[in-house]
Amino acid sequence: MGALAAKLIAAGATPGAAVAVADRERILWSGYYGQADPAGKPVDAQTLFEIGSISKSFTASCLVRQSQAGRLDLQADMRSLLPWFPLDGITVHHLLSHTGGIICSLGDPPSPKAEVLALAASARAPVGSGFWYSNVGYQALAYLLEHLTGEPFAETYRREIIGPLGLLRTEPLTTNEVRPRLAIGHETSDDSRPWRLGDPLAPATWVEYRGGDGSVCATVVDLAAYGRSFLAGDAVAERMAAPVVEDPEEGCWYGYGVMLQTVAGRRWVGHGGSTVGFRAKLWCDLDAGLCAAAVVNGPTGTRLLCELALRVAAGDDVPDPELAGLDDPAASVTLDPEPPGELRPICGLYRSHNPWAPTLRVATVGGRPVAIAWGEASPLRPLRDGSFRLGEPDWSPERLRFELPHEGRFLRAVHGTTAFHRPE
Repeated sequence: MGALAAKLIAAGATPGAAVAVADRERILWSGYYGQADPAGKPVDAQTLFEIGSISKSFTASCLVRQSQAGRLDLQADMRSLLPWFPLDGITVHHLLSHTGGIICSLGDPPSPKAEVLALAASARAPVGSGFWYSNVGYQALAYLLEHLTGEPFAETYRREIIGPLGLLRTEPLTTNEVRPRLAIGHETSDDSRPWRLGDPLAPATWVEYRGGDGSVCATVVDLAAYGRSFLAGDAVAERMAAPVVEDPEEGCWYGYGVMLQTVAGRRWVGHGGSTVGFRAKLWCDLDAGLCAAAVVNGPTGTRLLCELALRVAAGDDVPDPELAGLDDPAASVTLDPEPPGELRPICGLYRSHNPWAPTLRVATVGGRPVAIAWGEASPLRPLRDGSFRLGEPDWSPERLRFELPHEGRFLRAVHGTTAFHRPE
């Protein structure tokens, strides 16, 4: 494990990393590598990392407990439970499983409630069309949890998960008070193009966050200890790990707040997390009774570290992982030197001050428009209203529209609630 971590750090994947493995009773092993900050402070057992969307399983777990206590019907319409939720026909089950047909949304991280309310003006796919990952859906679920319990969701996390599991250093919110204990996150120093392994990194923008889709901070040992809760086989864990919908992009299934896949004939349950400057991964091998957690303060590396740790602990014969394939997916896409004439007004680089989504590039591949953001290239399909559908499925709820035409080109592109502008 140390050799792989050293390779990742030397190759520029991340400044630091931590890995831990646990069984049903205890932490079996943990390892700490590299630097927690640019001053050279080493990553150690006390270093906190943002775990991003692994937090969704905290929200799901608390809501499943509400259901099993008879206080929540998972098939109930969200609006009947949370009257200010702006859309009809979407149940708690739909949001828990990302089948509600609503946008992902990374538009307004400082205000999750504003993001939820903005759904009223966003496009929708038919409910149940398929899996479409939605951060804003879990933001809404956290507000539902608060409505049911009468307390902030962070306190419910503490009362139902953090305290009972003994997660002594875990914090439910990413706040300025927690910041001194966190590693310094890193992202690419050149955000105008897809990141490739070896490209320089720079300290990431600091972001406070208080949403139920991704606000938890934890040490790697606490994260592994949390993973042990899925090995217990209790009713909550079993309900969360029941497969609901296939995620074709990841090649796995999704339950409630967790992904499910089969590896070497064994059932794995877990989730990944990505925030500004941090990545995290948690996998639990239900059949082997083991779990592994990996965290980094850089753009990549957790998948390799977590999967290797878990498979080695289970006694699998695993070859040394290759670092190939860690580049942003869009890095391998060959763009046209010049777009077709009718698409030139929309093509170019757009910027935002949103640290979650700092850039958007519109270009063409084989004469067809694509949007390059968050390291991925997504096709754009023109719609009758002048906007574009973003994403592979023909039912994608994501929209991109262009505004402020000036001298033969548009100056603003709007995706979800995020506005991007040409910098020149």
